[in-house]
Amino acid sequence: MLEILDRKYIGQWPQLWLIAVAVVAGLWLRGFDSTAGQASSCIINCLLLIALQMRAGDDPAFWRRAAPALALAVAAIAWACIASNAQDGVLPDYFGGKLLSLVAGLAALLAGASIAPRQDQRLVLLDRMTILVCLSFFVGLLVRSAQFSGFEGGWPMDRQGRFVGLVGNSNITAAIAGAFTIYTVVRLLLHVETHGAKKHGGGAWKDEVLVRTAIRLTMFALCFGVSLLTASRTINLLLLIALLAIGFWWFRAIMRDRMHTWLLPAIVGLAGLFILLLLTGVLVQRYLSLGRGGADRMDMWMHYWSVAWASPVFGYGLGSFPFINTETLATPRMAGALWAVNSPHSIVLQLLIGGGLPYLLLLAAAALAMIVQIAGRLRGRWRVDDLAIVMMIVMMFAGGLVDILLDMPASVTVFLFLAGLLWGRALRLVAPDVEPVRGEQLDHEVAVGV
Repeated sequence: MLEILDRKYIGQWPQLWLIAVAVVAGLWLRGFDSTAGQASSCIINCLLLIALQMRAGDDPAFWRRAAPALALAVAAIAWACIASNAQDGVLPDYFGGKLLSLVAGLAALLAGASIAPRQDQRLVLLDRMTILVCLSFFVGLLVRSAQFSGFEGGWPMDRQGRFVGLVGNSNITAAIAGAFTIYTVVRLLLHVETHGAKKHGGGAWKDEVLVRTAIRLTMFALCFGVSLLTASRTINLLLLIALLAIGFWWFRAIMRDRMHTWLLPAIVGLAGLFILLLLTGVLVQRYLSLGRGGADRMDMWMHYWSVAWASPVFGYGLGSFPFINTETLATPRMAGALWAVNSPHSIVLQLLIGGGLPYLLLLAAAALAMIVQIAGRLRGRWRVDDLAIVMMIVMMFAGGLVDILLDMPASVTVFLFLAGLLWGRALRLVAPDVEPVRGEQLDHEVAVGV
């Protein structure tokens, strides 16, 4: 829903713009990928959490249900601090920044959970986040095409033909673009379903509905096009699978006569195919070189796995990777390939090197506890927007398994905030066999105006 076009929504929830800006700010500012950026991310996320908790009020039941996962997450952070101090009594130089990043991530998770109970506000917030993300893509593309003197040289938007965006990294830009492509498609289809059904029932689409539909199509094209321009092999493959799954769901809905408009999905499909044909040159080349590139990446992971397993209990401390990397480059070929690498390009290896196996297991247990709560408490209550968020989270996590997506504060904030939106809704729902309290259940997924 593009409430930016509707005065009543701007007046009703102006604070949601501030929340959206806080969550995506790092995507405009090089991903907060520096010690100062990590501190900035921590301050912004903690202030956001405090503001949302003050607004939400005291809810002991929420904190009681969240306690198991939170306890595991806090234990993981505590272990990381212990492991970092176990390195002959010397803390890594970047320990402080990495610790602040962990606190920022936890604050983002809880901030998302704090706003989750209001589904109407959640959808408005996600729409506003989408607008800000699309604006960041547009500015990046503008700079890339215009080649502004001075700005482009100090803040390049393109590396080896791949669009890197204002974040400064093509794979992170791809993951964000892919995730919001999924969201724009789902919201567009829900928008068409609602207003298409009204029109089929004898009404007519208003001008503002047509304008919103056109803007949604534009945002879809921008996000999808940016994902292709990044030439990220993993993200674009996952995005193709996700879009096919959404298309299959839409087709089944049409066959069941739940939806009465087929023209717009056809236009979206044709537009997507046209964009695909225009922008996939570099991406195709990267897929053709997958054998060589994949072998290099596997060699890198095997090297860092051996490094991590040399200290499986304590790892090497938060922020230790740059030093450990340079110390373990044993051959000239390895040194030539990896001397400038600043991340193991895998969240699993990143956690193992930072805090050892206990650190990885504690965080995995916290994530599992949240997944169990989400699956159990949302059973039979899944909404279409819930499934869209799940797809966004899965795409970003998959990107983190093979790249640095979950090693940069800006993308970690977006990832954990989205996870918090889903987790918080599950925590605040009453048990499935109990009648839901007023306001906790909508009669229809799109009962809110779209």
